[in-house]
Order: sequence, then structure tokens, then C-alpha cells
Amino acid sequence: MAKRRRVKRGPDQNASADNDSDPLKQPEMQASSPFRHNESRLSVDPLSIAAGLLSAMVVYVAYYPADSVSVERGEALWLACLSIVTTTICLAFGFSPAKWRRCSISDKVLLVAPWCLAGWMMFAALQVSPTGNLRLATNEAWLWVTAASMFTSARILFQSLALRRALTTVVIVCSFGLAVHGLHQSFVSLPANRADYERDPEWVLELAGVEAPEGSSERMVFENRLFDGGPTATFALANSLAAALLVGVIAAVAILLWQFRELFYSAHWVGVVLLLITCVVSLMAARSRSATLAMLIGILVLVAAVALKGRSKRVLWMGLSLTALLAIGVLGSLAAFGNREWFEQAPASLAFRFQYWRSTWNLALDYPLYGAGPGNFQSLYERYREAAAHEQIAEPHNLFFESLASGGFVGLILLIVNLMTGIIQPVRSRNRNTEVEAEFTDRSAWVWLGAILSLVMVWLLGIARLELPDVYANAWILPLSLGLGWVLSRVTRDMSSRAIDSMWIAITAAIGVHLLAAGGWTVPGVAIALWIGGGLITRLSEDVQIDRNERFVLSFPVIVVTSGVVLAASLYLFSIRPVEQCKRLMASAANTRQPLQRRNLLEQAVEADRWSPDAALWNADWYRWSLILEGDSPAKRQRWTALLRSVKERAGEDPAIYRIVSAQQLHVYQRFGNQDDLNAATDTVEWAVSWSPSNQWLMAQLAEIYRERNDPEAAGRYSRRAWELSRLGGNIERLLSRQQIYRAERLGEQVEFGPVRVPAADILPQPN
Repeated sequence: MAKRRRVKRGPDQNASADNDSDPLKQPEMQASSPFRHNESRLSVDPLSIAAGLLSAMVVYVAYYPADSVSVERGEALWLACLSIVTTTICLAFGFSPAKWRRCSISDKVLLVAPWCLAGWMMFAALQVSPTGNLRLATNEAWLWVTAASMFTSARILFQSLALRRALTTVVIVCSFGLAVHGLHQSFVSLPANRADYERDPEWVLELAGVEAPEGSSERMVFENRLFDGGPTATFALANSLAAALLVGVIAAVAILLWQFRELFYSAHWVGVVLLLITCVVSLMAARSRSATLAMLIGILVLVAAVALKGRSKRVLWMGLSLTALLAIGVLGSLAAFGNREWFEQAPASLAFRFQYWRSTWNLALDYPLYGAGPGNFQSLYERYREAAAHEQIAEPHNLFFESLASGGFVGLILLIVNLMTGIIQPVRSRNRNTEVEAEFTDRSAWVWLGAILSLVMVWLLGIARLELPDVYANAWILPLSLGLGWVLSRVTRDMSSRAIDSMWIAITAAIGVHLLAAGGWTVPGVAIALWIGGGLITRLSEDVQIDRNERFVLSFPVIVVTSGVVLAASLYLFSIRPVEQCKRLMASAANTRQPLQRRNLLEQAVEADRWSPDAALWNADWYRWSLILEGDSPAKRQRWTALLRSVKERAGEDPAIYRIVSAQQLHVYQRFGNQDDLNAATDTVEWAVSWSPSNQWLMAQLAEIYRERNDPEAAGRYSRRAWELSRLGGNIERLLSRQQIYRAERLGEQVEFGPVRVPAADILPQPN
């Protein structure tokens, strides 16, 4: 295959070079590019398959973005497997030792440093046991491997301009589809859900799988999110959706800036304007302050990049005017029609962030080498949560602090090395200043094939699992997205390499700004734009094609393929297989009505995944109800106790799991009044309190337990502390009137329908 040909400009080519500096004049130059003649060629080769897989993963995470908690539960493991396969193909067939020798220092750093970061996170995950949950840790560690894999694949594949255009279009269309979904939720789904909740709140809570007794803080949190929260589309949080919408907003602005003249004389501008309006309106509906600020900053970065590279005052003023109009429109709409709390609560929201970051910093000072480890921040954070902070967060809401918490200072340093190298990487003129590229095999068709097959697979899997995506929303999403995809494929095929680079620089900058104050760094649906965009911007300077004279180096692809197989096999054997088997057995147990069969399935699930506490907790719950309903039995009690011990060992020092265990122990005590059950509950809650000293529920529950144990001094001490904590921060969710605690006394058969819980304020005396 031909190697990259250098383009030498002669004196007669200066005019063409000058035209290239003006983005409004580029399309004429592009029409004569010899690369355009290769865009119709289609060939099947390993790198084509890799391009299709990368596109398929983009569409897949649009439907299944997996929040950080889902990642810890193993929802992103198959994504990790596909990314490893993709990278193995790219390195084996698109790289060589000779290419390594030709790479610049920054190229080499960006080839090695991401894998060092991923390797360190995996090493940190294996070090958290027994204080941490090994299953959660390794599940999240694989996401860091996914990040390194997709970033490396993008750097190798994105040297083809046609491929950059095609995959950029796919990413934009996915952002548009999420925007349409968000608007459908805002105007259709959420109003219907709110009406259903007002008619029958218990049915809605059961449907959502939320246990929240009337008057409890859990119910208040659910109601706040239902009535005051914005749309989330396929994400768990509106902030995560907002990050994905930034792609569509900035891409639309970039197209308008770079392709203004061509759009002016065609009907394609309607699709681009529709993209911009839909994404902006959906972004405003999400009510994300950090994303709104990031949108404006990203557009300014885009305008600066266009103006600096194009040296066009007209583009500069047009971009600044568009930014100003957009800012005035957004802020004016929010002021006129938005919720006043959006503005009024901004200082309080920022103050909460500072609380998270201070606590995370203190955590890192105590655990400087590994931090909490991947997947275990939520449990370890409770030890350092400030007393006035009421939220029990799953992540620090900052990409740097999240990396610090997951991998200690080593992980943070490695992240900074990656980011700084990507920012200061030398840009080779032959890779940016001309549209004349090597005769790449066109793989853009494989991008579309991968996206379509992934879309079909999503729906087939939904049918097989009886978990279809939102059918009513997709009745709007699919036709609109497919239509926009057709329009954008016509628009982006004329975009220059500079235009696409500028677009992605602005997108990654905007999402990065957003993630400085929001979660999403370990959410695949959010982070995939950073992985792909970073790989596109820092793509390798050399041609991906391998010279035939280098093919004698057969050991390199063999080593790469062997390493990829070993890595994928390790992922499957130690993570995918046990997690999937455990989930399948637990789902079967939930769907069967035969008690003995359910117990057997749960016992198999406990053995299927020896790192996860979930199956053991479910199995212990089965024995708990068996004891409550069928009477005390030494054999059942022994097995129940052993399962609870196994839960504690697997969960590590997690106060949330210990709280659930104590609930089982107190329920059994309410039924039989056995002192051993009360003693066991006392130990469990005391350990939880030591790991979560700012939790008012735990303090109140421990006060009630010591009242039953006839220890008024300890009961009074914990009761006073519970009242103090409930009044800190001025948050009504912490009030003891909303903390439903278990009565620590023998109640007999009346608890056969469920444990007896009462508001803590009703039984704990108020301090003088």
C-alpha cells in the first residue's frame, strides 16, 4: 500500500494555500482534493472492522450510558470487552515497531501513559480488599481500561479524513437523539409520571423499585427529583444528559461557522438549525448550571480556534455575535421562564461542591497511594463527609478529584500527564495544513454499518430481555435522527480537517469544564466523547498503513494479539462471567414462586460471584423471612448468620451495606426478642457509625438500640448527637421526623407483614 505522500507547494500554489487559511473559502479547494476520489472505495480489512466496532459502541452507549453506580455493578463490562478487541485490531494491523521509532515523544507518551493510568487503577482496585468491595472496584477499573483502549483506537483510526467525518456525524446524531428524548420527557413522560404519582404514589414507588415510607427522607428525595428535576433521557441524572447535549450544540455552531456559505445556498441549513435549537432547548430543560456555562465557554473556544486558524475577522465577528446572541437568549429565557431556584441556589450548589472536594482531599491524605480505590469512593467518603453536608454522593463531582479518589496521587499525576501531553503535543504541518491525504482505504461505510447494526442489536436485545427502550420516545427519535444523519452526512463530507479539529477541541473543552463541577468522568455515555475527541485531536502523525518492508516483523502483531486475548480472557473469566451468572440466577430467583427453588437459585448465585455481596444479601433476606414466617429454626438461623457474615466480608467497610444488615437483624429481634439478635445489631450499627459519623439515621437507630439495652447514658449520648446532626445544614431531609428507624423491642407476630418503623423524633427525647 502507498505510504503518505508529502505535498510540496510551489510558487503557483500560494494562492491555494491562502485560500486554505480562510474557512469560508475552503470548500472550493476541497472539491479538487485527490482524496475525494477515494471516498467511494470500500474494502474489507481488519481496520474496517475496528472502525465499525468503534461506531457501534458510540450508538450502544447512547442507549445504555451506565451511570457510575451501574458501572460498579458491571453494566459496562461488555463495552470494555469490545474496546479491547478494537484496540487489539488497531495495534496489530495499524501499528508497527518502525512506526514507534518514527513517533514523536508526545506521541509515545500518549501511547503509553493512558495504559499506565489504566494499569494503576486496576492495581489499586486489587489493593482495596478487604476494606473495600473487590467486585465494585474491579468493575470500575475495567472502565479505565476501556478509556485507554478507545483513546488508542481513535488515535490510530482517525488519520483518515473520511473516517473523521463519518464518526463525527454519528456522534452528533446520537447527541441529537438524546436531545429529542429529553424534550419528549419534559413535555410528555414526566408530566404523565407526575400525574400517576399524584393519583397513586405507592404504585409509582413500587414500579420504580424504591422503598420510601410516607414521611421519610427517601420519599422526599424521590418527590424532589420527580417534580423539580429535569429530563435525563437514557441517563440516570440530568447533569449527565447535559454533558452529552454539549456535543450537539457546539457541533451545530461549528458547522454554521465553517460551512456558512454552502449552507446558505442549500436546504441543509434547516437540519443544522434544528440540531442547534433542539439541543439548546433540551440543555436548558436539564437545568444544569455547569453545562450552561460550559456551553458558552466551548463556543468561545470554537470561535477562537476558527479565527486563529482561519485568520478571518469576518469569522471572528460572526462567531462572537452568535455567541453573544446565544448567551443573551439562554440567560434571558432562564430569567423569564426558568425556575428562580436555578439562580438562587447556585451559590449553595457551589458550596456543596467545595464540601465534596475538601472531604475527598482529606481522604486522599489518609490514603495517598491508592485513594479509596475504583468503585469504593461512596463507602469511604462517608468517613470524611463534613457534618453539615447532607448528601451521600457516589462521586466527587470533579474529574481530577474523582481520579485522585480512585487511584491516589499516582493516578492523579498520570491523568495530568495525559492531559498536558495532549494539550502541548506538537502538531505536524502535514497532518493539519492540507487536505491532500494518503490513499487510505475508505472505511466510512463501515462506520455507518456499525452504527446501524448496533441500533438493530439494541432493539433485538431489548425484545429478548423484555426491556425495550422507551418506545413512545423512539417513535420521534428514530425518524428525526435518521433524517438528520442523512443531512449531516452531506454537510460534513465538505468539512475540512481543520474544521473538524476545531469542533472537537471545543467539544472536549466544554465537557471538561462541565466535569469540573459535575459527575460523569466514569460514565461511559459522557466520557466516550472525551475518549474519541481526545484521540481525534491527538491522532498519530504517521500514516496508519504499514510498509511492506516492515511486514517481516511478525512478532509484533503476534504479541499484540496474544496480549489482547489474555486481557479479554481475564475480563471474561474474572468479571463478565461471574457477574452475568450471578445476575441471571438472581433474576430467575426473583421470577420464581417456589420457595425452595428460589433458595437454591440464590445459593448458586452466592457461589457464582464470590466477590459480590448482592446475592448473599438476597439469600440472607430469604432466610430472614423464612424465620419470621415459619418460626425460629437453629439450622435456618445458622445459615442466615453465615450469609450475613459473608455479606460483611465481601462488602468491606461499607456503612450502607451494614445498615441493610442491621435492618434484617432488628426485624428478627422484633419477631422473637432474642438477645443475640440485638447484640448482633448493636455491633453492626456501631461499625457503621464509626465509618459514617455524620449520618443522623445511624445515630438515631443506635440510640434506640441502647434504650432497649437499658443503657441510658449511651442512649442519651447518641440521641443528642442525632438531634445535632439533623439540624446541621438547614436541610429538612435530615430532620429526625423524616428518619424512619426500627423499634428495638419484641413485637411478636405483628411484624410478619413487615418490620415496624417509626419517625425517630417520636421516640427520641429532644435535648434541653
